[in-house]
Amino acid sequence: MKAARRRTGRAILLLAAMGVGALLVLYAVDPAASSLYPRCPLHALTGLLCPLCGGLRAMHHLLHGDAQTAWALNPFVFFALPTGFLLMALPSLPQGLRSGLLWAMALLLLIVFLWRNGFLPGA
Repeated sequence: MKAARRRTGRAILLLAAMGVGALLVLYAVDPAASSLYPRCPLHALTGLLCPLCGGLRAMHHLLHGDAQTAWALNPFVFFALPTGFLLMALPSLPQGLRSGLLWAMALLLLIVFLWRNGFLPGA
């Protein structure tokens, strides 16, 4: 039991270190000016903006404290970050609430996709 708990703790630490490393790279290397980051395959194939298009650029600006530019690049990031953090930080969240959050995020992804591509009125 202790060995399994230790492995889980190490895995969490490794994932956290990898996440911090990825954020440091994202902070240092601007996705708009570098070919280090992959391009969106949906956009490359169809010209449509997926709900995640601009997410790396938005995160880069957020890490530099520029929330206004980040919002303009991808507003979904502002909903995905707290929701993802909540789901990871509270693994004991009731299953109904967890499912509700995931469905709400899926619906928001669809709305963002439709809005960004001009399929909704006022977009």
